[in-house]
Amino acid sequence: MMQPGTYPVIYLFSKAPVAGRVKTRMQPGLSPQSCARLAGQMFSQTCVTLSRHWSGPRVIAADLDIDHPLFRQLSRDLGFELEPQQGGDLGERMSHALSRGIARASAAAVVGADVPHIPGRIVRQAEQLLQAGEEVVGPAADGGFYLLGLQTDGTSLFGGIRWGQGDVLSRLLEIARLQGRRFHRLPELRDIDRVRDLEWLAARDASYRQFLPAPTVGSHG
Repeated sequence: MMQPGTYPVIYLFSKAPVAGRVKTRMQPGLSPQSCARLAGQMFSQTCVTLSRHWSGPRVIAADLDIDHPLFRQLSRDLGFELEPQQGGDLGERMSHALSRGIARASAAAVVGADVPHIPGRIVRQAEQLLQAGEEVVGPAADGGFYLLGLQTDGTSLFGGIRWGQGDVLSRLLEIARLQGRRFHRLPELRDIDRVRDLEWLAARDASYRQFLPAPTVGSHG
């Protein structure tokens, strides 16, 4: 359990919204430019939610371009620190961030920018569980996870995981079980990775309708 008055660190992992480098699984339904704008809105919305509901330090863990204007603006306006991601694959980069956070505050979490619809109550719940000495994971509907919070080094958790596959969460939990670690599971959320996910999100949040592909006009004859 953390000392009274201390709060865990959260790292928001995100690529800079650069056309052709983000949300590529939305193409060709969306143009590279639309994908970049979509990624920017998802990232911005996630930043706002974290700024309102996470009490501890908040860090943007940036990839591609740490000096992107959106990163700089939201860091300044919403009170985020800004650091580059460091490491090779996703596991190495998360492990590096989590290790820094644990050394700083005794507990830390990583969260992605693919669940802009994450409710504030889940953010608060994750922080409270970490403060109480628990480790937490937020399952994603595609078999991965959208949030991971640890009390101790997680380097050994990520070995052997094939990132981007559908068994990421199950593999993580199996490794954790063998190590005697237990996770509190947060509610499952849906990653917004493909056009069908965007359609699902736009049906719930009208601000995303602007990104939907134009309907295909059928031929008449």
